[in-house]
Amino acid sequence: MGGGDIKLAAMLGLFLGWQQFLLAVFLAAVLALLFVLARKLMSGMPPKARVPFGPFLVYASLIAFVFGSKLINIYLETVELGGIWLPDRSDAISHHLSPKLFFSNPHGSV
Repeated sequence: MGGGDIKLAAMLGLFLGWQQFLLAVFLAAVLALLFVLARKLMSGMPPKARVPFGPFLVYASLIAFVFGSKLINIYLETVELGGIWLPDRSDAISHHLSPKLFFSNPHGSV
């Protein structure tokens, strides 16, 4: 990780919150591992090749932002710690992108 990755991680931690940021870092590591393994198998990547971590942090943060609360609750229920309540952002995103939001009258029907 370079200095840019650390700055990006700090910004993502402030934006996501600590629970979903930890999930994003874990997912980024898994995505990077899968990418490196696939690249190594397909093209014979050299052992000392460097792969930027920032793109994996960004993609993992998007996954954590949309599905993070569900994934965390599934994990906690699986290890029998009981689910903790985290707001489900996927419903909020679909609500904000709803066409009726743009075409509805905010002052009631006329």
